[in-house]
Amino acid sequence: MRRPQTNTTNAKANTLALLAGLTLAGAPVLAQDKVTEPPPIPSNAANLTPWTKSNFLAVIRSEKFQRMAGLVLQGVCWTIIPVAAFFALNANETVSLLYGQRWLSVAFLLPLAVMGVAFNGIATTL
Repeated sequence: MRRPQTNTTNAKANTLALLAGLTLAGAPVLAQDKVTEPPPIPSNAANLTPWTKSNFLAVIRSEKFQRMAGLVLQGVCWTIIPVAAFFALNANETVSLLYGQRWLSVAFLLPLAVMGVAFNGIATTL
């Protein structure tokens, strides 16, 4: 038979919820004996423009964005290509170190897998 919850258990749960600041539908929360309201809507909310496709296209066409995107792509390439080359050239040693001698028969697949992962990482950055 299940024991019903007591008032102290409910009180503890309510206290924890209140201290954590949990709210239901933006209702005021009693936290540490204070009533806190949700933050007010800014007075210039009507003047704020929504993030639209034209805004996005304007940002990605800017010179600063393209320069930063180029730097990110260079960083990804300078990281991924040497690591992929290392694993591709040392496939047998890598497989024997990670998986043991039993798996050396599948070591020829590691360069293909590494090349796919490298191209995927570079393509995702583009």
